[in-house]
Amino acid sequence: MEREGFYLALLIIIAGAAATRLYSYLLFHVFAEVFSIIIAGSIFTLAWNTRRFQKSDFLIFIGIAFLFIGFIDLVHTLAYHGMNILPDDPNIPTQLWIAARSLQAAALLAAPLMLRRQRREWATFAGFAGVTAVLLLSIAAGIFPACYIAGEGLTPFKIAMEYLICFALVLAGVHFWKNRDAFDPTVLSFLLAAIAVTIISELSFTLYVGVFDGFNMLGHLLKIVAFALIYVAIIETGLQRPYDLIFRDLARTEALVRKERDTAQNYLDIAGVIILALDPEGRVTLINRKGEELLGLPPSEILGKEWFYTFVPKADQKEVLSAYHEALNGGTGFETHENGVISADGTVRDIRWVNVILKDEEGAPIGLLSSGSDVTEENLSKEALRLANQKIALLGSITRHDILNHLTALSGYLGLGQIACREQPGGFLERAGSMARAIETDIRFSAEYQRMGSSPPAWQDPAPLIRSCAADLGAGEIVQVEIAPLRIYADPMLRKVFCNLIANALDHGGGVSRILFAAEEKDGGLVIVCEDDGIGIPPGEKEIIFSSGYGKNHGYGLFLIREILAITGIQIRETGEAGTGARFEIFVPEGKHKKE
Repeated sequence: MEREGFYLALLIIIAGAAATRLYSYLLFHVFAEVFSIIIAGSIFTLAWNTRRFQKSDFLIFIGIAFLFIGFIDLVHTLAYHGMNILPDDPNIPTQLWIAARSLQAAALLAAPLMLRRQRREWATFAGFAGVTAVLLLSIAAGIFPACYIAGEGLTPFKIAMEYLICFALVLAGVHFWKNRDAFDPTVLSFLLAAIAVTIISELSFTLYVGVFDGFNMLGHLLKIVAFALIYVAIIETGLQRPYDLIFRDLARTEALVRKERDTAQNYLDIAGVIILALDPEGRVTLINRKGEELLGLPPSEILGKEWFYTFVPKADQKEVLSAYHEALNGGTGFETHENGVISADGTVRDIRWVNVILKDEEGAPIGLLSSGSDVTEENLSKEALRLANQKIALLGSITRHDILNHLTALSGYLGLGQIACREQPGGFLERAGSMARAIETDIRFSAEYQRMGSSPPAWQDPAPLIRSCAADLGAGEIVQVEIAPLRIYADPMLRKVFCNLIANALDHGGGVSRILFAAEEKDGGLVIVCEDDGIGIPPGEKEIIFSSGYGKNHGYGLFLIREILAITGIQIRETGEAGTGARFEIFVPEGKHKKE
């Protein structure tokens, strides 16, 4: 519909221009030339005032060219035969016409070359000003070759120049077509149409004899059409759809940048580490998929947030933020560091960072680029291994001491047995056997204890382990498990914990008929409860039952349970009431448990 309106308006303009011919050819000529002069000035105004947005010199080059083309056309109009403003010589306006059309053809031929040049508007302005001055001075001085002789018509030079102009315009059209990828299709089609109509117009100007005859009028009507097409290509498009003309290079550059950014983001997303970028104020400007997964948040809830105050635990904020600001100011020591990061569910993960301060071309810091590796499990394993080695060393000392005491007693009983074997042989030998069994218990326990911490901790689901222990101990019917699927971070001997709890209830509970395992979140952690309906634990023994050597058979079961759990910071205590049953509570701290 818009194009139909344009063609209708153009038809009305042409008809109106032709109608003025019925009154006066000079009026027609002024109308045609002023129409093209206004369009030429408008092209310059649009190009000049939008030059800071342009990524190439193409539009400003065309604008400046048409400014001087319009100026020569203005002089041509004033000098036209019969206007009586400038010397009334029909040769002068014809020379000015050739000068303007030559400048127009040269500008259109060179314009595509400006697609790859930038920020030379003043040099372009000076160049066109110089060429225009030379053309006008050569005409005024009589140096410019004659183009029209009264009574004879067009000179061979004028006709040859028209053909040369047409040839240059054909080359310009080819040049535009070869660079068509740089133009909006609509803009390109109107520019090519304008060039084609201009060629036909120039050919008509090789055929007239008098400056008022029909071919001269046809040429000017075609010039109106050509400039109208240029108006649509540059002015109308530039105002109504600026991204198709003025900002086309900018839009294409932005599209290319977006494509490169998306490609880079894809590379970052497949990285096995966290990639994080911060601005100087510590706001997040980039994060990859690994970082999003660790935080448990979409990019929209991460980008723009203050990293240190939003995702770093309060205990670490002051130290990390101070180190960051010191690094921005040129300090060292922040190249690698480790701190906790809070995820959406409140879990704190240990991240080891490798940092690079980003700088601009002048060396001023503009932010931080970091890659981070989740070392939570690594740190937990190291701590668990340290605790295990410490406990094994302690056990070795305790066990050696116990075995030596037992061996001393065994040696004494055997000696006494030899002296009094005839009088009381059974008493001393039975005691010797008891000592031997105690030594065997110590050695078996040391073997169990040695296994503790020999393998790194792992995430384990308690429910299957409890059911497996109950089945092995023949207690499947009385053991109830009411624990939803979850995982806790513990030593691989976690199964031994549950087996010992069940065995302890069966051996010392006084005929239990029910053992219940349940779990609930409490105080930021997870509490796993094991309770039975046996005789319970007296108040004075709730803590000493976890000591080594307490109770029957040297009481290593509960001692071992506490030691296994302590490797990963898990605690156990007895909270039941004597006479109603034992109740063991296993407290798993925050960060050491997670839901399936």
